[in-house]
Amino acid sequence: MNFTGLFGGAAFAIALATGAQAATLTFDTPKAAAQVESGYTYVNNSGYSVAGALQLTDDGGRTSAGIAKVDGGMFDAVSVDMTGVQRAFNSGLPVKFNNYKWNGYRNGQVVASDAGGLDNWYNFTGYSFGSEFAGLTKLELVLTGPDGPYSVVNLAFGRPAPGTTYCDLWCAGIAIDNLVLTDSKISAVPVPGGLALMGSALGLGLIGFGRRRAKKTA
Repeated sequence: MNFTGLFGGAAFAIALATGAQAATLTFDTPKAAAQVESGYTYVNNSGYSVAGALQLTDDGGRTSAGIAKVDGGMFDAVSVDMTGVQRAFNSGLPVKFNNYKWNGYRNGQVVASDAGGLDNWYNFTGYSFGSEFAGLTKLELVLTGPDGPYSVVNLAFGRPAPGTTYCDLWCAGIAIDNLVLTDSKISAVPVPGGLALMGSALGLGLIGFGRRRAKKTA
């Protein structure tokens, strides 16, 4: 028996989850209230144009959304369909910027992040999460605005001076659909300190026993 392998890594034992189940969130339920779908909970906007999706906008709507398991368990983020719009300009020309950020939390701490920009409103494209978005207790989508100073204006009353970054009434929107999540493949299971010490003592005892037996045989 390999006692080094048996008692090594006493602080944490990594348990592989078997039979991980996948859930696809379609966000088709009524909006504007805390929703529960396939064992996960989230809050959506109300009255916006992308039906059957979770949508964030900065014109008075929600600008962030969190998704978590109802039972508080850990999960892995796999993939999602996304669409977005950017409405920032400078001297009449579009200004590209990152209008979304994904954050993965584990027990209140950010363990994964990724940001990007989409300007494909109504045309969903696939997004795959990196391997760091595993073992999460919360997944958060945040709507972000242009980099640096900018203003929100109504172009019906005139255009800002050249060189000024501005948004026409609102700056950005993001919508997601078909979010695929699975039960976490790995989970950290703490090993009680007393058990770790007992394992170390037992290992040392067996080593000593082996040495004494070798001397008698010789």
